Amino acid sequence: MQKEYLYLVILYGSKIVLLQKIEFYETKDFQYLLIPKNGSMSVKKSFEKIPHIVTRELANKVKWTVIRNPIDRLISGLAYDLNLQKLSLKDIDIKSLFYSNMHSVVKEFHYVSHTSLQIYYLFNAKINWYINIEDLDIFLKMHFSKQNRINKGINKLKEEIKRYVYDNMETIEPYLTTDIKMYETIQQSEQLWQWQKGRIFNETN
Repeated sequence: MQKEYLYLVILYGSKIVLLQKIEFYETKDFQYLLIPKNGSMSVKKSFEKIPHIVTRELANKVKWTVIRNPIDRLISGLAYDLNLQKLSLKDIDIKSLFYSNMHSVVKEFHYVSHTSLQIYYLFNAKINWYINIEDLDIFLKMHFSKQNRINKGINKLKEEIKRYVYDNMETIEPYLTTDIKMYETIQQSEQLWQWQKGRIFNETN
């Protein structure tokens, strides 16, 4: 089946980015928007069975996703991509990290950029609740009676990338500006989930 795409013009130049139509993991009571490097493996392991994927939003279902500090996510995503492709920092151009072209074929083989901005996934999504990745453990425990936080490590590479990112922050930060502003806005939003707000859906499957 051919995928549907949306177009978004990047503010930092004339490049046009292809955004895949929003895909939700759907159960009887909720729709979960997966954003790579935002605890998605932990979330999926909490499901007793993987929900089916849909491209439509339903008003009667709670729509939620996990968000992450853009700098931390960049470090994690870059470590993952370099390790996957057997590359090192000296092999890449830093400016190539922040654009997304989520082609339907390469996406099926996990060859998507894990450094593309979160806003590419949230651009057309009407999310009800945002969960900080730092709160994901307690969220999963409250909603699924499980704590499945997965950390694959790559610690040595992550430390190298962390130094690289902070040493080159003057170059990197302008590309992250949109994501940083979005993240900071959500932190002040009533839609940011905290454990004191209780469960947002009842289903545990």
